[in-house]
Amino acid sequence: MNIHIATAVIVAGIMASPLSSEAAKEQLWTERRNSAPKYTQIPDFAALAEAVMPGVVSISVEQKARVSSSRRPGMSGPEEFFFRFFGQSPQAPQRPEPMPRGQGIGTGFVIQDYGLILTNFHVVENADTIRVTLSRNDGSEEELEAKILGVAPEYDVALIQTLDDANAEAIPLGASQEIRIGDWVMAVGNPFGLSQTVSTGIISAKERRDIAPSGRRGIYNFLQTDASINPGNSGGPLINVRGEVIGINTAINAAGSGIGFAIPIDMVKEMLPDLKAKGRFVRSWIGIKIQPLDEALAESLGLRNTEGALIAEIISGGPAEAAGLREGDVITEFNGERVRESSDLPLLASLAGIGREIPIRYVRDQKFKRGRVTLKAFPEDGIATNDSDEAPVDESVLGMSIGDITDSVREQFQLQNQEGAAILKVTRGGLAARAGIRPGDVIVKLNG
Repeated sequence: MNIHIATAVIVAGIMASPLSSEAAKEQLWTERRNSAPKYTQIPDFAALAEAVMPGVVSISVEQKARVSSSRRPGMSGPEEFFFRFFGQSPQAPQRPEPMPRGQGIGTGFVIQDYGLILTNFHVVENADTIRVTLSRNDGSEEELEAKILGVAPEYDVALIQTLDDANAEAIPLGASQEIRIGDWVMAVGNPFGLSQTVSTGIISAKERRDIAPSGRRGIYNFLQTDASINPGNSGGPLINVRGEVIGINTAINAAGSGIGFAIPIDMVKEMLPDLKAKGRFVRSWIGIKIQPLDEALAESLGLRNTEGALIAEIISGGPAEAAGLREGDVITEFNGERVRESSDLPLLASLAGIGREIPIRYVRDQKFKRGRVTLKAFPEDGIATNDSDEAPVDESVLGMSIGDITDSVREQFQLQNQEGAAILKVTRGGLAARAGIRPGDVIVKLNG
C-alpha cells in the first residue's frame, strides 16, 4: 500500500515539475487584489435628473412657408443617414418643394433665470412664433412666448429669450474639453413631444467633424454619445455627472440606434457674446481655400505623413495673402493647436477671433516655417451653384467636368481667376468628390 502511494507521489512530482518551473519563468496574466479601488461608480441619475429638469424647456414653433429638401444634391455616404430632428426625413424628395405653414417641436435649456435659452438653429429656423413651456417645481407648467436674439446657422446654434421674465432655474455650463470618452452623460429633452424625458449613456467619441445632418454643411465638432436621442430632443442639453451642460443635442443616426451627436458647449461659449449683442456670430477668416492631403499628394510634396491642411487657393485681399502664405503651403499648426486633418483648420480659424494675430506653422518646399496671420471677419458666401450653359469637357475617369473660364462661367461662380480649368460638375462618389473638389473650384496647377 505504501509502495503504491510513494510511486504516485513521485510520478505526480515529475509531472508537476516542468509546469511549476515554466510558470516561475513567465507570468501569463495579471491580477488585482480584492481591495483594489474601482475605476468608476454609477452616478445617482435620479438626483441628477431632479437637479436639471426644471431648466429644460419644450419649444414649439409655428413656421413660415418654406422650401424644404432634406436630401440635398451631392449628399452621399454617411450624410444620407442623418436628418434634422423634426419635420424632415431622409426619404424626402430631392427637388425642393414649397411646404405650408407648419408646427415643429424641439427642446432648449435656460442659461439665465430671466429667460435666456439655448437651442439649435434648425429648431427655430423660419419661425413666425416661438413658445416655450417651462416645468415648475410644483408640477405645473407655464407657456411663454419667446423671440430669437441671435443665430449661428453654420454651427446650428440659436439663442432665444422669453418676452416675459421666465423666473426659471438656469443650468450651469460646464467644460466640454474636459469630458472624456467613457464618461457618463444624461440627455434631457422632449422626444416625440414627450416632455421631460431623460436617457443616460456615455461619451463614445469626440471631435466628429465628418457629419453633415441633412446634408447641411457646417462647422461641426460633435461629441458622440450612446445616450438615447430621438426626434424632439434637438436643442436639449447633454449633462455631465456634476449637473453641467457639456453639449447641445443636435443630430442622430436614423439608420440605427445608439449614436447621437452634440455640439460641444465650449464652442457655444465663444459665440454667446456675439449672439446676444449682434444677433449673429461672426466667424473669423484666414482667407484661403484648402484641401485634404492623401498619401499620394503628401508624397508628391515631400511630406512624411498626411497631417495638415494644403492651401489650394489664396483669396485675393485676404489675411493669408497679407501674411505671405502661398498656394501649395501646408499649414500644420494654428495658434498652438496641431492641425491633424484639413477639417481642423476651418474650425480653429472661425473661432479664433476677428482682428487677432495668430501664430502659424507651415511647410513650404519641404521646410518648416513660422508666420503670423491677422484674421478678418468672414465675408458673406455668394457662390452660385447653377449648371453652366457651357458645354463641359467630360473627365469621367476623375469624376468631374471641366471647362474654360469664359465670361458666363466667371459670372456663374463669381470667379476672379483669368487662367486655369474651371470645375463645372462633380460626380457624387467619384475620385474628385472624394478628394474634396467642388463645382466652382479652379485648377491652376497640376503636380506642382
